[in-house]
Amino acid sequence: MEGSDKHGPSNRAGLALVIFLFAYNNLVNFLPSLLHARIYVVLNLVCLAGIWIMARRGLGLSPAEMGWSRRGLGKSLLWGIFFTALVIIPFLVALRILPLTGLNINPPRIEGITPATLWSRILIRIPLGTVFFEEMLFRGIFYGYLQRRSGRSPALWISSLFFAGWHIVPAYEVVRDNFRIGFSLTGVVYWTLGLAGAFCAGVFFAGIRRRTDNIAGCLLAHYLINSLALLIIYFLWR
Repeated sequence: MEGSDKHGPSNRAGLALVIFLFAYNNLVNFLPSLLHARIYVVLNLVCLAGIWIMARRGLGLSPAEMGWSRRGLGKSLLWGIFFTALVIIPFLVALRILPLTGLNINPPRIEGITPATLWSRILIRIPLGTVFFEEMLFRGIFYGYLQRRSGRSPALWISSLFFAGWHIVPAYEVVRDNFRIGFSLTGVVYWTLGLAGAFCAGVFFAGIRRRTDNIAGCLLAHYLINSLALLIIYFLWR
């Protein structure tokens, strides 16, 4: 009974955090694209600041529990570089092989991206609005809370499921807008593959966190993968 009373406020805070984040994610992704682009970074950082305060005060997580520690820093960064190579090299190979299979994939809509916009995404939007926000959320706060409550293995799998769920709307938008595949069987297949990819990425990122007790490698790998993929697509279909 004492254990139930002790963990009750923490459980309520964790549930409130999950409900808030999924509502936030869906509402933000349904904003008009121009407005979304303008407020994306600032809105996410303000949201993260509030979540950080909630994690510290409501969940009682320490910075070390959220992956901010000198311990394992070098090892974490090395794992981040390794995972980046593990993703980017097959990605390059796939882009060369897929056209030979006869699959008709429309080139992504990049004609509106100017060099200035490209570098703005790489230097500001991706590292701050996407990578820092998502890694602090999933491999920092969620993982730290779940590890305390249930252990490392549940923290890895559950945080990865949350990460995949976070990408339900974005994955659909990538299929619909970037590659211009409508709501069809092909579109559903690619959307499902996108979600599976997000889940696998979450597992690998959480694996780095689990091995090193440090979030630095997750931040590095997430940033490099997103930025290099954008650069490759931009110059390949320019």
